Amino acid sequence: MPRGIWCAHTMSAMGQYSDTLMDHFTSPRNIGRMESPDRVGIAGTPGQGPFMVLCLKLQNDIVEDAKYQTHGCGVTVAAGSALTELIISGSLDQCRSITVEHLTASLGASRLIKCTALCWQSPAATRTMT
Repeated sequence: MPRGIWCAHTMSAMGQYSDTLMDHFTSPRNIGRMESPDRVGIAGTPGQGPFMVLCLKLQNDIVEDAKYQTHGCGVTVAAGSALTELIISGSLDQCRSITVEHLTASLGASRLIKCTALCWQSPAATRTMT
């Protein structure tokens, strides 16, 4: 379970989602801080509502490792987890080409979920970082 306080309402509300999304929510992958990242993407504004910080370690423009930190709903936690799994071992160009639809589908969702858009924005933000 991600760090933080999760009430019974949150878990019951999450019951409407796919097993894949629930797995990423209850056992998020690659969540946490990264020491000395090569790229950092930020979606939203930390301290002012939902946000995601995505950190990448690169080896010759290949994503060697990815970590994220987020504050948002359970879908946001799950989407960040799924996103890191999609981009690790891929090129920066592949990372940037992931669509919100692709991320949503990777979570086993049949419709777009608004919160996945926040996560999708974070790799795009890495374009401008050096």
